[in-house]
Amino acid sequence: PTYVPDLVHHCLDLLIDQESGIFHIANHGAMSWAALARQVALATGFSDNAVVGQPAQTFGWAAVRPQNSALRSSRGIQLPSFTD
Repeated sequence: PTYVPDLVHHCLDLLIDQESGIFHIANHGAMSWAALARQVALATGFSDNAVVGQPAQTFGWAAVRPQNSALRSSRGIQLPSFTD
């Protein structure tokens, strides 16, 4: 997950600097969807015990999903961690 205000701030910086090309901008670090759901549960006052992670293979998706699809910033911009 990427914190949208961080993303917008850095995108505006790129626009002001008249940068061009492709940038992958994401917060530092990575987490699974289950870990994100646990973080949301805890942040909203709920127990994270109710979140049960399941392997992607059990979802019955038609397309094969990659084991790890986390993005990373690789062109000069490093956003803070998601937990920041």
